[in-house]
Amino acid sequence: MAAHDTTVPVTPVRMLALIAAPLVMKRANNDLVPIDLLPAQEELETLKETCGALGAALEIQAEIATADRIGHVFATAPLPFDLLHFVGHGSLQLDGLSVLALEDEVGALRPMSAAELRRAFGGRTPCRLAFLSACHSAGLADALINAGVPHVVVINAADAVLDLAARAFAARFYAALLAGRTVVEAFDAGRTAVALHDELRVWHDLQTLQPYNVREELKFRLAGGRSGSSATALPRAAARRRDVPPPAVGAHQP
Repeated sequence: MAAHDTTVPVTPVRMLALIAAPLVMKRANNDLVPIDLLPAQEELETLKETCGALGAALEIQAEIATADRIGHVFATAPLPFDLLHFVGHGSLQLDGLSVLALEDEVGALRPMSAAELRRAFGGRTPCRLAFLSACHSAGLADALINAGVPHVVVINAADAVLDLAARAFAARFYAALLAGRTVVEAFDAGRTAVALHDELRVWHDLQTLQPYNVREELKFRLAGGRSGSSATALPRAAARRRDVPPPAVGAHQP
């Protein structure tokens, strides 16, 4: 007798990853100032490895974050994405408003305001959950919430964040979501990953002498939550293939 196929179709979780890594910033006098390069590719690879280890199906559409490309994606892609992950720099303008540091057509910094971001969505809800992994990004949260995004993770508007802390948070946050945890539970798990991070624990602020893990943990903020604090943003993420045997009872599980 032929063996029965016991697998079930798994609809992948769709993530739009917007990557901004401008090389220079133009000053008013047209002087070019180099910008520190973020390890964005490393962050995406970590996410893929984390999700792969869970057996979760994650489909990542990675795009270079130019204003034109962002507008094109939201005008043509099936919406909403399950996840929107922006990785890049953010800054505060002289007027106190937060902007994301995108790239222009030649790789120079191109700031995008909250109003421009909302306009890029084209009147549609872009995703079910967004994480703006950029310094000072809380100032853009309302652009997403007002577009119908229920859950938005950002960095406090007054704060810069260490790359190491952002990567540690993202890996644990998405792992928890894809394991079926609620948004609040996943957010708390991400903060805990920062608080317990070995490297961050041994680094200290030279002015306050406070360990970096304590300082960095408090910079992450969860905004929105219109679907309720117990809502799971990714109900499909718990799907597993039936042909993967469960761990033995009593076996160690990470």
